Amino acid sequence: MKEKEYNVVTLEDGIEYTEIDRLVDNENTYVFLSNIDKPDDFCIRKLIHKDNEDFIIGLNDNHEFDRVFTIFYNKYQN
Repeated sequence: MKEKEYNVVTLEDGIEYTEIDRLVDNENTYVFLSNIDKPDDFCIRKLIHKDNEDFIIGLNDNHEFDRVFTIFYNKYQN
């Protein structure tokens, strides 16, 4: 079996998440994360680049979440 590397992120709640996907929409990069210990626990964060570093921040509101989640969902429907 071929091994695959995954990005692991520890969010402010101290929980480790693995990156399952990235999407670019409206010049923003969105990171889809799944809790390593509870795979059905997932979240979506926005990736920003500032001062030569990458940061993961929360989304602006539920409308942004719904829009980005719909894009993610449609990507895997085919």
